[in-house]
Amino acid sequence: RDGRELSETPLGDMYLRDAKNTKGHTAAVTGGEWHPVDRNCGATSSEDGTVRLWDLEAGVQRTVIKPQLRRPGRTTAAA
Repeated sequence: RDGRELSETPLGDMYLRDAKNTKGHTAAVTGGEWHPVDRNCGATSSEDGTVRLWDLEAGVQRTVIKPQLRRPGRTTAAA
């Protein structure tokens, strides 16, 4: 929050078919937000269509949110 780097998140394996099984985003990050109460939690969105919640202290993801589309295709997640 003060401009210092707190942690680094891993890059996902873009060759895996299911984006939920990667350790990080496989495309460019489109946005990021801090958790309003938990200083060690943040969320990022990406062009890979996922939103990931991160444990910033450990540098690992807590949860992956991948929306299901009504029609097949890709969508970009944005904050």
